[in-house]
Amino acid sequence: MKIRAISKHEFDRIMRDSKLDDANIEQKTDFWLISINPAPEMMMDAYLNSHSMEPYFKKDHPQLLKLFFDDVVADTPYTVLGSKKSTIARTMTEDQANITLNFLEKMSGHAGTLLVHCTMGKSRSVAIAHFAAELLGQDTKEIYENENQIPNKTVLNLLRQAREKKN
Repeated sequence: MKIRAISKHEFDRIMRDSKLDDANIEQKTDFWLISINPAPEMMMDAYLNSHSMEPYFKKDHPQLLKLFFDDVVADTPYTVLGSKKSTIARTMTEDQANITLNFLEKMSGHAGTLLVHCTMGKSRSVAIAHFAAELLGQDTKEIYENENQIPNKTVLNLLRQAREKKN
């Protein structure tokens, strides 16, 4: 299985170029997708007004996992620049780690490609792709496309803890 950690922009481009959408994605059995989007609390006006921040797939599909958490190592209070609006940037939860582990185990043994995207393709997606490579017995070095990709340690640790608890 080919595992790639990519940006949302690249993910959307690949889906458009492949002519994949909610109507036909389930026919494409060689693509497994993990879509990491900002937590709902962070979907502030700037994000809501940007179509590029909306999840590409609106519906649920068997080979698609949609996650919503931010690129932080702990839940962090956040104030929107230029306003007094505050919210909390949310990290991955234990429940999300368990859901991700179950999804990765379900796709184990299948051929094809696993695309994992987050906003920039540098931290959250890299952590999940790294863990997927570990879980599938692949070389983790192969998922790194450049030196700017550094896995979010909280995400990686939560996934490893979920696997340890399950075994």
